[in-house]
Amino acid sequence: MVQIYLEYDSIHFEQNVKKLIEFCCSISNKLTFSIHMSMYNFLSNEVTIAINDIYNEYLEEDKNRRWKYLTNSENKINLLNLYNTDEKVEEYFDRLKKYDLIELENVKDLVLHLNERTEDTRLLGNYKTTSLPHDSYLGSRFTVYSHCTLGGGLYKLFCFQIDEEVKGKLLEKSDLLAYYSYNNVNFLEDPGFYHNDELICSICSHEQTFFLFLKDDQYLQFKKLEIQHNLA
Repeated sequence: MVQIYLEYDSIHFEQNVKKLIEFCCSISNKLTFSIHMSMYNFLSNEVTIAINDIYNEYLEEDKNRRWKYLTNSENKINLLNLYNTDEKVEEYFDRLKKYDLIELENVKDLVLHLNERTEDTRLLGNYKTTSLPHDSYLGSRFTVYSHCTLGGGLYKLFCFQIDEEVKGKLLEKSDLLAYYSYNNVNFLEDPGFYHNDELICSICSHEQTFFLFLKDDQYLQFKKLEIQHNLA
């Protein structure tokens, strides 16, 4: 796996942005955008949906931790070095699950607080966004995770199939740091390119940073674009 870091100065030229879009679309099949919930107005039925989405996310994380312990020998050895026995490791996982459920209560409070706001956060003024196509939309969910932010948060994630229409919208805008919109939801940012569930390109809009995670043959293709970059 080759990790690449691009600074904004290396891709502020429109031609390089177009090259990057073409490249990412050629090796990815899914594109995500997110909106921070401080910039979003809940619909009438979404409070329960948001809490359920995040509860299921924590359950999935607990399941993945335990599965990794059973199937990844290096992970198992590391945890046994810390906790000595399988029973102690299980107790550790149980504690993490309890912490997750405590954090879920904090998330519930935040969701309810955000839902009580009366101001409309959807207004953009004179800012023009690029609207993403309905036919390419795969779905959305609420999450506490972001592919480009280490700290916690609360987001709504929108997922799109990468097809010619989506690629055309990205090339038309030629700005991966701009706000996008979908179905009257503005302020979509932080695009992430994926192949299935594998992250290929992580873009942080407000930090103006780009990270790519490429296989060796993909990196050889990327080098042909002649975009200045650093190995992370």
